[in-house]
Order: sequence, then structure tokens, then C-alpha cells
Amino acid sequence: MNVRMEDKHQKSFREMVLITIGHSLTHWYPATFFLLLPLIGKELGLSYGPIGFSLTLQYVVSSLFNLPGGNVGGYCSKKRAI
Repeated sequence: MNVRMEDKHQKSFREMVLITIGHSLTHWYPATFFLLLPLIGKELGLSYGPIGFSLTLQYVVSSLFNLPGGNVGGYCSKKRAI
């Protein structure tokens, strides 16, 4: 019985590590995008207007995909526990 408890804790720890890595990658992309955006704008010859529009477009598209994604995630979590 003690072995099963250790396996359960090991599996739980592994899942937590994978969730942490996935969540950090979610925040890594926008952080590097903000750092690289001035260089990208300079390389492409863009002014502040198009650079700001690209940021706006990024957040609008992200919001459009996150809203239905949250609903799908809520529906699936009712069907099956993580």
C-alpha cells in the first residue's frame, strides 16, 4: 500500500512539473516578443503605429481563441477529471 502512495505522489509531481513548464512557455512568448519588437520594427522599417497594431492584433487574436478554449476546457473538465 505504501508503494502505491509513492507512485501516486510521483505521478502528481510529474504532472505539476509539466503544467509548470507549459505555463512558463505561455508567458515566455509574449515576453520575448516585447523584447524583440523594436529590433523587428527597425529591421522592417516600421514606425510605432504598425508596431502597436501588431501588438493589438496579437492580443485580439489571443482573446478570440482563449474565449472558446476556456469554454471547451470547462466542458471537458466536467466530463473527465484531470
